[in-house]
Amino acid sequence: MQGQQQNRASYYASSKALVIIVMEFFSRSVEVFIRKDFGVRYFDMLGASGSALTLFIVVMIAAFQFGEDMQAGNVILGLYLLAYVVMAIIHIQLAKYRKEMIHSWYSGTPLLYSWLFKDMAWPKMEEHHCKLYLEPLAVFLVSLPVAVLSPQLSVWLTLSALFMFARGQRALRASREKYLDLVDAQIEADALANVIKGIKQPCEAKGVECWGAFTPEQQQYIFKQTGQGQ
Repeated sequence: MQGQQQNRASYYASSKALVIIVMEFFSRSVEVFIRKDFGVRYFDMLGASGSALTLFIVVMIAAFQFGEDMQAGNVILGLYLLAYVVMAIIHIQLAKYRKEMIHSWYSGTPLLYSWLFKDMAWPKMEEHHCKLYLEPLAVFLVSLPVAVLSPQLSVWLTLSALFMFARGQRALRASREKYLDLVDAQIEADALANVIKGIKQPCEAKGVECWGAFTPEQQQYIFKQTGQGQ
């Protein structure tokens, strides 16, 4: 039974990792056109190659599937692949020779945010809101007229917009978890320091439980013995 549970957990973890990788491949192929200043680990050669390979496979499938019926759409999709490769190389080189130090996992600055919200008197929008909602919506809206020229590219952009939204929600959750971990660590450190000093008992320590704490009498005795009770 335990072995089956471990196998099931391992399978779930592998499936989740595969889904995340696919989401990254799709979303990254669009992000190179709508963001700048990527972190060196967020957008590296390995990830860029994976997106390029995925897009290349889609181009080949579309070419064999549609043949001459949608040859123009296949050509446009191929040109999009070429443009992605060029932009990926540019971003990787810019990150390599960037003088300013930024977080290596930074997901890039949205160009829409720079154009619309940074220096203009629009309603205030945070950068992560732009990544979560505005960018996926913009990519989806662009995919609609593109369908006239290349249905294949339109489908790619639609899937990319969906995966950008899902990936953004996952990043939001991870960021929230990290923030809460830091808050909990600070609360725990302050509360346990008070418990050790005898200022507060565990039951008063903002939800921090310390079952092995001394009683007030024991603490006062220790402080007296160590000269800290004055």
